[in-house]
Amino acid sequence: MPELPEVETVQRALAPHIDGQLIHKISFFTPRLRQELKEDDFNQTFQNKKITALIRRSKYLIFQIEGTQWILSHLGMTGSWRIVAKDEKRLKHEHISLALNEGDQELRYCDPRRFGEFRIIKAAQDDQDPQALSHLGPEPFWNEYNATYLFAASRKKTKPVKNFIMDPSVVCGIGNIYASESLFRAGISPLRKIGKLRRVDCEALVKQSRIILQSAIEAGGTTIIDFQAPDGSEGWFHRQLNVYGRKDEACFKCQTPIKKITQAGRSSFYCPRCQK
Repeated sequence: MPELPEVETVQRALAPHIDGQLIHKISFFTPRLRQELKEDDFNQTFQNKKITALIRRSKYLIFQIEGTQWILSHLGMTGSWRIVAKDEKRLKHEHISLALNEGDQELRYCDPRRFGEFRIIKAAQDDQDPQALSHLGPEPFWNEYNATYLFAASRKKTKPVKNFIMDPSVVCGIGNIYASESLFRAGISPLRKIGKLRRVDCEALVKQSRIILQSAIEAGGTTIIDFQAPDGSEGWFHRQLNVYGRKDEACFKCQTPIKKITQAGRSSFYCPRCQK
């Protein structure tokens, strides 16, 4: 599933091409993704309206459009966007098309598994999140996400630290791959109870999660299954992975075999010697 760095890669690639463009027509080639898709509703709401910005919040893309309604997009497991000329042949799993300006180019959404999301939401007021995303906590790069915040939020909690930092109401956008890598860099076992973290542990975890995510963004993300950027390229952060996907391989620091466990239905990878 695309995580924060992958979605940030998509946002950065698409935004220059669609900011300020008029939506000429929206077409659907499937009746639903995660929700039902109603072509008439979208066209009545957005036809001939200008896209004022494309932003990322957590793992969501938000199409800010003039007026009181926006579009929320989530890539699900296998979703991707691309900009093409209007006469380019539609791919098998391209389910959504936004014809821009006079229809001379199209923004198309492809999703083989159809787990993605594309829906109308109310526009945000002032600098607040739109109501549809009011459940989200701070972004990893925001000043609000710091050691003091994490230490206070974790007191008297018994959830394993990895599950805690993957909770989007605590901090949004730290997905499975980057949680494992951040904990390794911070020297913290994914099994440790979050309430047992010291302030110095929180400082290390905040710092390392930012470093890991920034490195992944610069690398264009991590291609584990089938994520592609809008230009068709694949991220290469997988070359920098220390623990994720390396079960039984030697730790780069101490040569101890990397362990794999399952936590809340997700695979966790860690070094039992380097992470305590």
